[in-house]
Amino acid sequence: MSNDPVNKQREAAAPFWDGEPDSRPEHSPYASHVCAVYLQGNGPLHIPHALLHQSVELTSRSAATDCFSSSLRDLHLDDIDYNTGHVLIHFMTTGRYQCLKPQGETIMMRYASEFTTALRVYAAAQSFQLPSLRGLARREMIALGDMLSLPSLVDIMEESSLSLSTVPGIAAYVESHILAFAENITYPTSKKVLSEIGTPNTLSMVLFKAILLLQTSKVSLRDDSLRKEEPVEILRGLSDTGPIVKGKASDMDQVMKEAEEQAAKRAEEKAAEEAEKATACRGAKNC
Repeated sequence: MSNDPVNKQREAAAPFWDGEPDSRPEHSPYASHVCAVYLQGNGPLHIPHALLHQSVELTSRSAATDCFSSSLRDLHLDDIDYNTGHVLIHFMTTGRYQCLKPQGETIMMRYASEFTTALRVYAAAQSFQLPSLRGLARREMIALGDMLSLPSLVDIMEESSLSLSTVPGIAAYVESHILAFAENITYPTSKKVLSEIGTPNTLSMVLFKAILLLQTSKVSLRDDSLRKEEPVEILRGLSDTGPIVKGKASDMDQVMKEAEEQAAKRAEEKAAEEAEKATACRGAKNC
């Protein structure tokens, strides 16, 4: 291999196997300073500082910190919990999604715990502009969401306190689940869900129960044959801990992607409009 710097650049830019570009780094990121990442006061988790450059936002936060030495930088992510932080650090190090072992006494509680982590990772990936991680979190959400009942999903969304306007993909996910449930609702499954809801303790659950009661009354009036199946279906439902409605994962994935793309397009249009106004303002010299 040539020692000439120009030839080295050409070799680095040359196609790899089968015409694929060689994306391997010229310098090992593991030789860079170590960054200690604190997550809501927990940690730290450690990562080579060079790997933070995958995210402009994380790089900016790291550069803004006043607490660092020649060999160690501290990064405080007070808006990220420890479980989400693990997935984030693991992804930036390996390119793969891995969460910590979910907690819970039952399998459904563990599914809910893992779904909550995927939900938070999705939001963090959106915030830190890591589209590949967002895609992995999206697939985790879809797979785990199919293991949970709709009331469980509503509860998790309520407890997450996410601003859905900042994560349109999640808003589209929730809407799709509710619409799929409404389209496939039967009197027996409605009874099962109402039993699970019990006495609502949040506004979201109150509204969900009201919609469910309205839809159930429509189904009951439209199709009396469903009433004949009620005893068998309810008994079957009582022994079934799985989800009531399962949408196609590919459809759900597409719905979320479309919402993400539309949001990105709106953001680009807004940025272009603001840039145009700024240019016009400078030209007029009266702003």
